[in-house]
Amino acid sequence: HTAHTLIRAHEHTHSYEDGANVSELETLIKIAAELGIPNAEAYLTSEEDIVLVQKQAREASGMGISGVPFFVAYNSADDSSEPVTMSGAQPPKAFVQCIRQLATA
Repeated sequence: HTAHTLIRAHEHTHSYEDGANVSELETLIKIAAELGIPNAEAYLTSEEDIVLVQKQAREASGMGISGVPFFVAYNSADDSSEPVTMSGAQPPKAFVQCIRQLATA
């Protein structure tokens, strides 16, 4: 829930168009304070969870993820199938093609 709130906060009140840069520590701390998240500055400036983040980054890289958005879709009927992946913003027809590909896999 907090992650969604941060995203919405960024999109609606802290966008690049508004002069905010969510890759800057000060901006993240300000958003966290506005949302009432305790100890955000201490957490964001610590090394807590750094091992977890590095592990997740390696896993993402291993899947071919190099940017966002990145979509991963599986055929739930076949657990052994390879996922269909899409990188970057995609038009609706790309999702239709993905679903068709999964349906015939």
